[in-house]
Amino acid sequence: MAKDLAYYLSLDYPVTVSYDPDHAYYANVELLGVCSAVGATAAEAYENVQVSKKLWFEGALEEGLPIPEPEPEKEYSGRLVLRLPKSLHAKLARRAEDDGTSLNQYLVMLLAGEYERDLLAKNAKELVTAKAGSK
Repeated sequence: MAKDLAYYLSLDYPVTVSYDPDHAYYANVELLGVCSAVGATAAEAYENVQVSKKLWFEGALEEGLPIPEPEPEKEYSGRLVLRLPKSLHAKLARRAEDDGTSLNQYLVMLLAGEYERDLLAKNAKELVTAKAGSK
């Protein structure tokens, strides 16, 4: 298959949409570097970055510049082997038993909660950095 505009538009490039209360929604295709757009809504920013992405591809193809391609989504089995100290294993097992759940389910709950807290902290940090940069 020839790597033309249609080829690159058919690939699934991840888009990040963030919100800055002082400006609007901001969408970015990080893999393409400076390929971004804004919009009054997240959907509008997403649609605008699709236009920006098309223009980016057209310019790169015209100039003969290399175009990075997204890597295929990795497949995960959902199985994880984890080594931990016996004392921590015992504490977690007792806590799961106290909650009336399996150790596996208890660990999934803990990890999911920590992941969400980490994501919120990352988004808050990006928002503070963006606000500081706009002043």
